[in-house]
Amino acid sequence: MADKILGRVVEGSVNEGIRIQLAEDEDIEDYPCGSLVSIEGVRGEYLGIITDAGIDVERSFLGKLPPLHGSELDRVMDVIKEWCRREWLEVALLAEKRGSAISVANTMPNFNSKLIPPTQQSLTDFFVGPTEMETTTYPVGEPYVPKAKAIEIPIAVDRLTELSFGIFGKSGTGKTFLGNILAGYLLRYALERDENLRLLIFDMHSEYGLELKDSYGRPLARGVGQIFRDYFDIYTPDLDEAQRRGLKPLKLNLNHITPSDIYVLAPIFQLTDTFLQHLKTIYSVIGKKVGLGEYWIWGLLYDSIDDDRFLTDEEKEDLKKKLISLAKKNFDDISSINDLGARIGGLFDTSIFSSYSSQRSKLRRLLEIPHTVELYGKKEDSIKEIVNKITSRSGSHVIISLGAYERNLPLYMSIANLLARQLRQTLLMKVQSGGEPETKIIIFLEEAHNFLGRGSYHLSPFGAIAREMRKRGVTLCVIDQKPGELDPDVVSMIWTFFTFTLTDRKDIDTAMVAISNPKLFSKIVPLLSKRDVLMYGEAVRFSVVVRVKDYKDVEKQLSEFVGRHRDEVAERERELRESGLL
Repeated sequence: MADKILGRVVEGSVNEGIRIQLAEDEDIEDYPCGSLVSIEGVRGEYLGIITDAGIDVERSFLGKLPPLHGSELDRVMDVIKEWCRREWLEVALLAEKRGSAISVANTMPNFNSKLIPPTQQSLTDFFVGPTEMETTTYPVGEPYVPKAKAIEIPIAVDRLTELSFGIFGKSGTGKTFLGNILAGYLLRYALERDENLRLLIFDMHSEYGLELKDSYGRPLARGVGQIFRDYFDIYTPDLDEAQRRGLKPLKLNLNHITPSDIYVLAPIFQLTDTFLQHLKTIYSVIGKKVGLGEYWIWGLLYDSIDDDRFLTDEEKEDLKKKLISLAKKNFDDISSINDLGARIGGLFDTSIFSSYSSQRSKLRRLLEIPHTVELYGKKEDSIKEIVNKITSRSGSHVIISLGAYERNLPLYMSIANLLARQLRQTLLMKVQSGGEPETKIIIFLEEAHNFLGRGSYHLSPFGAIAREMRKRGVTLCVIDQKPGELDPDVVSMIWTFFTFTLTDRKDIDTAMVAISNPKLFSKIVPLLSKRDVLMYGEAVRFSVVVRVKDYKDVEKQLSEFVGRHRDEVAERERELRESGLL
């Protein structure tokens, strides 16, 4: 044990935290909240984290002082500092070590136990554990350790492949940097072990697929999709960006829009509850009674078909012919698009027609997103193509970067919902036919509350994936600025939490829902600096605040790994060719 005594335990409890009085020669400014400390008990060593700090002064003495100024005041304050003040730390106990046995702290150190600087070996014992774990862990960052040298804190990446995890924090705190680091570690883990793992990353700001940016929007470093470029297919609805950067263009097939998708998009489109109540009836009338089938959405938007912004002349004429042809199977008197509109409107009673008429204009925003007009089954289906890539053993990882559409929430939600629904259906069909999925899939979902919030969780296909698909190898990385808006059922499925700065009480409470002593740790979260993250859960041995590694250092390390791995694969292929096995 170290000889230097930094303070003494004076009161507290296991559940409420312990109070430590600092030694007289210690400066409270050296002990920031979130720092790790060690306490030398009678039977072993305790690991703790500072959750609060303060100064107590003997107030009765201060009340008896006459008014003081200048040098007199300075001399009195020196006396107070020497004799009447007590500087203290509040510490949440994390773990205890007795001999070689390490466990969660369920006892507390004796009165007058010593606060000592943690040694690197002690920190390694607590956070790294047996050497056999080193092959499945990668470093995230260093903790704050007053009066001692820190170690890099690792996370067990294999646990992230099995159980959902969350990254929470206000804008600009470092979520995307950490997300790229974790995605890079997951890819490295999968390549080192030849695991059939696939990442599907919904990338609103193109910082996974292209470059991470500084606070001024200037490119700072390559995203994980560029570091591992040979292993990713990067799609974008921004067709100019696709051509300029060599990405795959993504267009939505609007024929695949269902009422379920409209329900999830309703808050974005500001659709009324009345319209949503009638939506299934509207869907049934247009699809079945009129006979448009999967073209029902075009029946809803028939009066927008002539809008020059959305369709070419050829597409407009072909689409009109297709819709009229479908409707003529049930109605001989339809010869124009206006006849079709009149027939659709005439099939609704007064109350439904009123809602139908007033809300259709809002849904025209669907046409503002890049889309295909599938008329004769000739158009490519980007969604189906992406699902095939991430579910196939011979497929690839996928990033969907929005490019110039980064602020187009309806587009983002439409792409994500269509893809999630297709993915779920594909996996269910596989299971129902007696098979099992060929790959594990981890979905990185930004702005997750739009899909997994209290109002959307039970409607969104992501909710169904979260509930049903973990045992089939699908897990979520839930990324959000507003975790308080997530449905509680979703939060209960998160096993590892990475929490950056939050200030809203509801958000903090949500992010702390699964941690021991949440009241203590809630004090830390609003005080975290940029790049500081509180980690706890299955992927880390004990709760800890770390300063996330410099991303450029991680980028360099991952790039070196990719180069080595490429060389190793090439060497194996050469040996197989020489032996006649390839």
